Amino acid sequence: MKREKKNPLQARVHVRMSQAEKEKLKQMLSKSHCHRSISELVRHLLFHRRITLDYRNASQDEARAELIRLRNDLRKIGVNINQMVRYFHRQDSPALRQAQAEKIIHLYEQAHTQVITVLKGISHLLKR
Repeated sequence: MKREKKNPLQARVHVRMSQAEKEKLKQMLSKSHCHRSISELVRHLLFHRRITLDYRNASQDEARAELIRLRNDLRKIGVNINQMVRYFHRQDSPALRQAQAEKIIHLYEQAHTQVITVLKGISHLLKR
């Protein structure tokens, strides 16, 4: 009866790479004294080297979403101000210009409030 050889390396992973990358691996293998195959070399590179991982801080997701919403609101206010200023410059009547200027001042006040809120949010995120 033939004994089956137990192979601990049963899981296969297929990787595509460029010819230049494959040649680089072959060169590394030729310079290596302890690896007999590209598979061994790749396993060593994967599992015995330090790898830097980036982690997402989930606690900041809510603050980030709020800042994105405020940024979008600021953009909309800026577009409105731009449209009103263009309209202001097309008016000949001083009364219409005055009314338009008051609307623009109101939008600037809204923008100022939003900017203060955004700056507080950024400060809060930086303190974390």
